[in-house]
Amino acid sequence: MIAYFDTSVVLSVLFNDDLAEKASEWWTLASFRLSSRLLEAEALVVLRRHAHQHRRGRSWLSERESRLQHYLQEAHIKELDGEVLNTLRRERRLSKCRTLDALHLAAALVWQQASDEPIQCCCFDERLQNGAESVGLKLPE
Repeated sequence: MIAYFDTSVVLSVLFNDDLAEKASEWWTLASFRLSSRLLEAEALVVLRRHAHQHRRGRSWLSERESRLQHYLQEAHIKELDGEVLNTLRRERRLSKCRTLDALHLAAALVWQQASDEPIQCCCFDERLQNGAESVGLKLPE
């Protein structure tokens, strides 16, 4: 499976929430793991905000930031460049999405254009799932 990962999937594993097992399964099954630079930016902000709001120790944050780096190293990361923005301009259906979701989907579409196989869009956010389906991206089982 070639899979594009949204931030919610990696955060699920890092927080070990109720969806962590499904997230880990998707990650393990993927022969190619794809995402965009948004994965790193969003995850860092969420982890740091959580650590601050819940008064987690420095070691809690350091351990999760280290695990995040591991996930990033295992994925092919698409920069938010002109190619992504051009896709965003061309694909008008993305205007129905929230901005960061639209950028994730535009990056996934760039990856899809470069692939001979369908890309599975792995995400837990229902609005992002709906957006993915609306632009022709597949969702995992």
